[in-house]
Amino acid sequence: MTIMLVGLGVIGSFVAPLVARTAQNLVLIDRDTVEDRNCRNQIYTSDMIGMPKVAAMAAKLRSIWPAVSIDTYHADLADVPMGVYSDASIVFAGLDSLLARQSLGEIAYRLGKPWIDGGTADTSLGRVSFYAPGPACVECCFTAAHYRQLAMEYPCGASTAARVSPTAASGALGTTVAGLMASVYEQYVATADEPA
Repeated sequence: MTIMLVGLGVIGSFVAPLVARTAQNLVLIDRDTVEDRNCRNQIYTSDMIGMPKVAAMAAKLRSIWPAVSIDTYHADLADVPMGVYSDASIVFAGLDSLLARQSLGEIAYRLGKPWIDGGTADTSLGRVSFYAPGPACVECCFTAAHYRQLAMEYPCGASTAARVSPTAASGALGTTVAGLMASVYEQYVATADEPA
């Protein structure tokens, strides 16, 4: 089984070790590097500062499960070749913008890939969504308000003109959402393995 993780921040950094145990192959995608502030609410340690998050996570996962095969892409999800996505059995997303979710949703829909998305809002709200392959896509749920939000990102750092304030999600909330994502995945795998 090939598991893809897109976004290795507050949620993605905690979901990776939970689901990696069931994979023969892992694909990690993230455009960021580890910063000092990431060590306070993500799984990274101070010796990883300056490393691409995908490299830091790959090193951490290899130290726990040396036999797992890991491919890393230090890039925006839209810059990763479509063939990489086509090899995934399932995709996990911990993304910082609705635009990134829309992009990943379009890719998953076109390729018929199931994906599990986790997100946070404020300091105490978490959300997990499962998208199975089928006739509908993530954008089918969009309202006019969603389209107005497409340019907003929720980074861990300071605001800029194209960004809004961070979600202020704690590591504890990220861990909770990651645990729920892993639980949804385990249920999906168990159901998929049941005879028809």
